[in-house]
Amino acid sequence: MGLTAKLPASLREEVEQYKRQITEVKVSLHNSEARRYNALIRSTAFDEPLRPLLLPLMSPAPASGTTAVTSASPPSSSKTPIGASATPELTPLIPSPLFPLNLSSLISMEPSEARALVKEYGLIKPGTEATITDESQRQGKKASAKKKQDVITESSGASREDDLNRFMKFIG
Repeated sequence: MGLTAKLPASLREEVEQYKRQITEVKVSLHNSEARRYNALIRSTAFDEPLRPLLLPLMSPAPASGTTAVTSASPPSSSKTPIGASATPELTPLIPSPLFPLNLSSLISMEPSEARALVKEYGLIKPGTEATITDESQRQGKKASAKKKQDVITESSGASREDDLNRFMKFIG
């Protein structure tokens, strides 16, 4: 019988929560560093490599059955996922396989790829409004249901360019 078996369940849960917090901080730090790097790339340097951001962490499903997502951070240059040995219920800390290598590959993405990319990074969320109706534009009012400028609903019909612009802003 191992030492962990002798620990009370509440203490084991607390340890798991701390492991998750540490992993979230590592992801956040990595993504912040990648965004800083990506922000320094000149707009004319289409072949300069981008630093990929890690996909958002998925929480274990709460009692209500919904899944929470934390913010994503960019991955480090190493091939080993950050925090891979952390808690088993966390998703692997890796970038999306669709993450573009450079600005040229980002710009040449098909609309379906661009949409899949913004979905993977949680830039499209159900139940939020990202557009202002024609009537409210004429009246100069902002739509009251607008939650975040960078988050859109899947049904709002954003174009490929909207998706690419949203993604470029997200990655720095």
